[in-house]
Amino acid sequence: MLFLEAAALVGVVVWLVVELLVDRPESYATAVAMLVLVVIAAAWMLATAVAAARRQGWSRASAIVWQVLQLSVAFGAFQGLFAQPAVGWALLVPAVAVILLLLWAPVRDLFARPELHED
Repeated sequence: MLFLEAAALVGVVVWLVVELLVDRPESYATAVAMLVLVVIAAAWMLATAVAAARRQGWSRASAIVWQVLQLSVAFGAFQGLFAQPAVGWALLVPAVAVILLLLWAPVRDLFARPELHED
């Protein structure tokens, strides 16, 4: 699921680049800043997904932090003048699923450091 989220972020990067080249934004500075932030987020998620595949312990914490941020964006998508409930659900469901999986005992054990299990 982390790789799917990373792929979705890469898709958003591509979409933002196309939009920047095709449309004329009201503020180029804001558009470029948004693009840079999404590129950083995509790199973060890709690094986290690769580290999780290698069972590196820090990747669990990184993934949980990302999911919490994703939850906050999802909650924001449900309210306000420009509410987009479909976007909210698309962000909420995977975030909750990943958090639950990362906190599930068998998954937690996969990421545990071996020196902690020695008798």
